[in-house]
Amino acid sequence: RYYDDLFRLRYFYRRQDGYKFLEDSMKDAFPSLGYHPLALFLTQKNGNNLVITLNFDSLVEDALALYTTEKPQVINHEHLTKYLDLGNTKRPLVAKLHHGLFFAPINDSSKVSEEWTKNWTDKLSHAFHTFTPIVIGYNGGDVSFMNILKDKFPSDKQLYWCALHAPNEEYFNPEVRKFL
Repeated sequence: RYYDDLFRLRYFYRRQDGYKFLEDSMKDAFPSLGYHPLALFLTQKNGNNLVITLNFDSLVEDALALYTTEKPQVINHEHLTKYLDLGNTKRPLVAKLHHGLFFAPINDSSKVSEEWTKNWTDKLSHAFHTFTPIVIGYNGGDVSFMNILKDKFPSDKQLYWCALHAPNEEYFNPEVRKFL
């Protein structure tokens, strides 16, 4: 819940040290068992080929390399959103809203810029209208993404929100409970 506050306090004057810490923390990361069916699902050529993630790691891409022969298109910076061609490619798509690990990850909510919002809002709105989102492991802590979800998610669309806890428990941000 307080990740970005702790990161900001710890690496306020030394952001490069913070990026190095993240790289070191993730260097031995390996996709868990749950990534196997996700990789297979993304390659079924049924139009369900988009992952939108707030994580910086490359676990989705690693799982695709390990378990399939598909190479994903990875959009790991808001300046690359113009290359995210939703609905016109069969290749797995991975949209990293907070950048990839090697692109100065955004792990401080105060760093989400107007440019970030402008570049991602239209793409996310299109994705919400095109796909049926399945939300996994997100508790609503990222205010910028939560605001886009609340503002742009169509009221007539369905959404699946997977969590280990019921929506009324403390795990969920109050904004998520209200949204659901």
